[in-house]
Amino acid sequence: MKAAPATPQHGELCIPLAIFQEGDVSFTYPDSMISHWFGNDQPAQYYQPAYHGQVFTRSEILAIVAARGLPEEGWEPRLPDHLAPYIEAQVWNREPLLVYQEQMQAVG
Repeated sequence: MKAAPATPQHGELCIPLAIFQEGDVSFTYPDSMISHWFGNDQPAQYYQPAYHGQVFTRSEILAIVAARGLPEEGWEPRLPDHLAPYIEAQVWNREPLLVYQEQMQAVG
């Protein structure tokens, strides 16, 4: 979270997307609450209809990142300064996470 405005208040968790099936996880940009707010209110200085108010599948978000890079790598995120430019993941099936956790504990 290099571009996070209050770095100590933000963090990241790195889990390989390959552990999930297509329907196991969905994504929003930025976080789901801000995306919902921008999608509903459509503030002129921030609203991006291709992203705000949208929920993306794994393959859709991977295609977006392949085309544009990560949000903090030049998306021109047009977010208020106090918001961090990131993609939020919503995990709908925790089984892959549990298997991954067991594997990581066995290694470390």
